Amino acid sequence: MISEPKAKMLLLLLNAGPLRFTDIVDGLSRSKKRVADHINGLEAIGCIIKQSDGRYCLTDKGLMELAKLDEIKKVCQKYDAMMEEIKPKEGETK
Repeated sequence: MISEPKAKMLLLLLNAGPLRFTDIVDGLSRSKKRVADHINGLEAIGCIIKQSDGRYCLTDKGLMELAKLDEIKKVCQKYDAMMEEIKPKEGETK
């Protein structure tokens, strides 16, 4: 599972479609070196590929990683909602 927050953001960016390196740099607001490091790491584990036109896109594995991130997000939202329901209301005591 991808754990680096900026790598997750890169996957989310690419979910919209193939992007050029400069578009990714602009989207992540990071240095070119840091973005290149993330791209190289995600390429190495098979989550993204560089197309013949130079744009980067998600692979099937990258899409699966995004699905995992979405599932985790849903679980966190359910947890937050549950905690909000059991939180004492203003003026109430435990």
